[in-house]
Amino acid sequence: MDSHDSNDPKQSPADMTAFVQNLLQQMQSRFQTMSDSIVTKNILLAFFNLIKLFFETSLLSKIVFEW
Repeated sequence: MDSHDSNDPKQSPADMTAFVQNLLQQMQSRFQTMSDSIVTKNILLAFFNLIKLFFETSLLSKIVFEW
């Protein structure tokens, strides 16, 4: 059970404020985690695309100059 009196369905404004603040902090934390993950994935994707492009152009230049 929770720490509130089960006979009193109303909660104090301070309890509600604390609940909402806690909820908002949890949402902010989860949003930040998702945002960091997206940024990291985008950085890695860009890095791998640059490496792929580098190798493709290196191979292409070898083929063109050897031909």
